[in-house]
Amino acid sequence: MRLVINGIKQGLLALAKAEELLASSTAKDDLEIWASHENEASLCAPMNSRCGWLMFLRFNGDVGFRSRSRTKGENESDVEQFVLANGQADSYPKSRTFERKPIIDAILEFVLSGKKPSSVDWHDDSAT
Repeated sequence: MRLVINGIKQGLLALAKAEELLASSTAKDDLEIWASHENEASLCAPMNSRCGWLMFLRFNGDVGFRSRSRTKGENESDVEQFVLANGQADSYPKSRTFERKPIIDAILEFVLSGKKPSSVDWHDDSAT
């Protein structure tokens, strides 16, 4: 499993090291976390100081899945701003976002399984 936090590659990691790196990174307001598994699956987690969202890709080039909030409805016009590792500012619908703690938990679930985290509601982007 590889972890990239704000563009800095962390290399192959065991769960304990991944937990340690994620815990130390959460003090930063803006984060872009990529976790990739040996099975080619990857998980992206852009976060700001309040919230974040997830994108799960099964393989390189996959359209993937986006997280959905269970409590924020489907309004795509309410947006949240995120700053990526390269400094680019992007806006994403609040309907995709949730608090940072569940995102970290989902990343750790992915580190263990290499599969789409079951703790998250997903939208299949290949179906749209």
